Parts: sequence; C-alpha cells; structure tokens
Amino acid sequence: MQKTNKFLNTSGKTMLPKVTILARAWKKICQETDFWANRSDTALESTFYPMVALQPKIGRTLCDSCRLEDLSQIVICEVFLPPRQFASYSQYSASFRHDASINSIFHEGVSKINKRYPQLLFLGPGHSHPFAIGYTYPSSTDLRCHILPYLNKNSALLDIHLSLAIILARNDEGWNPCCFAADENQVWDLGKAEISDSHKCHYLKQPYYKTVRGQDWEQSLRSELGDRLIELERWPGAWTSLAFYSKTCDAILLLLPPSFPIQPIVARVLHNAVISSNFVINLGTSFSKYKLTKIEETANERCLRKDLTHSRQPFV
Repeated sequence: MQKTNKFLNTSGKTMLPKVTILARAWKKICQETDFWANRSDTALESTFYPMVALQPKIGRTLCDSCRLEDLSQIVICEVFLPPRQFASYSQYSASFRHDASINSIFHEGVSKINKRYPQLLFLGPGHSHPFAIGYTYPSSTDLRCHILPYLNKNSALLDIHLSLAIILARNDEGWNPCCFAADENQVWDLGKAEISDSHKCHYLKQPYYKTVRGQDWEQSLRSELGDRLIELERWPGAWTSLAFYSKTCDAILLLLPPSFPIQPIVARVLHNAVISSNFVINLGTSFSKYKLTKIEETANERCLRKDLTHSRQPFV
C-alpha cells in the first residue's frame, strides 16, 4: 500500500503521542511473528494483543475522557499471544478458526495479564504484514474489522476515544513496528515505535491497593468510615474510587491514582443540589443523584486519615 493511503493523516504529527514498546514485550512479538512468517513454504500473517499504558500530557483521572491528542506517550508493556491451535492465518489475513471456546480463552488470557499488571489496557490487536518491506499501512479490512470497531468499543466502555494498531513490516534485521491510531474516525500514522530496554517501568509496579501497606490502610479506612462508606471500587488503569458521607452529609468522592500515595488523591465534593451543567460529571448509577462542585482539593495519605478522624466525631 502506498504512502498516499486515503485512511491516514500525518498532518500535525508533532502533536501526536510517541509509541514505546518494552523490550520484553517486543521479544515475544517478534518470536511469534517469526514463527509464522519464516516458514519454508509460505510466509503467513499473524496477530498479537498488546497491553498498553497511557501517559497523558496533563493530569487525568478515571472520570475524564481521553483522546489521542491528550496523550504524550503510549507504552506497550506486555502482550498476549493467541494459542496457535486456533490460528487460521494466510499470506494476507490473520483470523481464527471458529470455536465456541475461543472468546473465553482470549478474555482469560488478557485478563490474566491485566490482573498481574492492573495499569495496563487493551486498546486493539496488532498483526504482521510479512509481504511489506520497511514500512506498511492498514488495509481497508484492517480499518473495517479492527481499527474502527475498537475505537467504538473503547469509547463506549472506557471513555478512551482511540484505538491502537501495531502492524509489523520486515527490515534487514527483523521487523519494524509501524504504529497507527484512530481518533473520531480519523486514522493517524504515529510512525515507528521506539524499543525500550528499561527494566524499571513504573507501569508494571503494583498499585497501592495491592501492597500489604495499601490493604492495611484500606481496611482501617473501612473501619473509620463504618456505615458512612458509600462505595469503594476498582477501575481500568488501576484507579480506585472511594465515596463516603462527610460530617455535613455531603458526599466526598476520592479518586486514588495507581501511584498513590506518591501521586496525590483527587478529592471531589458532591452535593445533592442541582447546579450548572458545566459541573456535571457522569459518575454512574451509584452517584446519579450527586453533582460535581469542586475538584481543586487534593489529599495525601496522612492528611486524609487526619481529616477522616475529625469528620467522624459528629457521628460517634
């Protein structure tokens, strides 16, 4: 496919995020791609499922929408490889044979990685073009069957308005990772991914709630709050939301980022009163009767415990 691919847009490229693939994930991708492409008879396409972390340009919480222009970097940290016995690959396509169990196997495979590394998200599959040399581009089938459907799915389920496609082309040493992303029905060429050999990627660290200290802290919070606790939930990207009633009977919504307590909590006060629609935020059915009025408060681990101790006094 030529550089003039009608689906692609490379204008404003400096505004687009860069893509980085950790060496550990890249090695797995290349080994799987080599297995199918370097056959003695026919080189076959193959597919893989990258698990990514998103690095926003500015602070973002789980309540904020995310679009491609909001990101400075996309990091591929891990990858799920489909079981080879399900593959139905050809020279110009990568699909799977019909089997009732395949969807659950794929779901379990991705979920297993996500359980180990909760900060990672799946935003779309990647595949190879073993017939392409140097660089490659999405085909109309890639666009219709993968890129746009995942854009719609990610937008609806995660409020992340993009999908990601990594397509491999051959080079003299192996493979070039050619990166593309769809945002509001426009496909962007993100260029070649950078391979990083960093072994200290913070996206692979356990979030606070998975540590012993974090679990003890949450248990003490539950005890402190008692029946004032409204809800404590986990969210994609390893965020935690904690909602409880304050001493004024307003509701406090705390959004704990994955790196808490290094990164501060975002505290939001929710009132029953209906206010300007500019401040309304969709918090799901659990918070449908509340409206957002304030987002500038922040708290760290120590002052949060202190505030909760004081606010609990009127309820003793």
